[in-house]
Amino acid sequence: MSTYETATASTALSGSGVVLQVEDSAPLPASPGVAEGTVNRATDEDLQIAVNGLWAAGAEAIAVNGQRISASSAIRTAGSAVLVDLRPLSPPYRIVALGDGAAIEQAVQGEATGEYLSEISSRFGIVLSWETSEDLSVPARAPAALREASATPPDEAGDPADGTDTLGSGATDADTPPTDTDAEYGATDKETP
Repeated sequence: MSTYETATASTALSGSGVVLQVEDSAPLPASPGVAEGTVNRATDEDLQIAVNGLWAAGAEAIAVNGQRISASSAIRTAGSAVLVDLRPLSPPYRIVALGDGAAIEQAVQGEATGEYLSEISSRFGIVLSWETSEDLSVPARAPAALREASATPPDEAGDPADGTDTLGSGATDADTPPTDTDAEYGATDKETP
């Protein structure tokens, strides 16, 4: 059960690790006639790259702003909000990665992820900070509904070799009249009845 729990992130974990904090830039100087300067925002892509880099560097468990990341987690944008598994997050983004914190940070910094993070910091003013700790925790991921599929018994599936469809209705291509779309694109694989 331990492998399953780890893969699905269904148990809370604690231990040593590293925290990577990603923050939006400070407001840039305002243009003439504009009251406030632009703020460059950390994006879902920035967080995806950071999280993937932490996994590649050996992180054993990861959470972003308290939302546990698993193999099926999604980090994306909806409007101007960054979402983790459909939950909106607000900056600063605190990414907790359990494992050997110093080794994880060093591995991330020495790879393409580190180059990317350095680039968004220098070009766009995204603020990054690292902190190792011996006392970190990541929550369990909320349980998901399990779904399963089952095979259709062979006697109900039809036989594609004899022209019956795979849903067992008995219809064949010869039984189906051509559509306007078929004629428009020159489909000739169907016979008219």
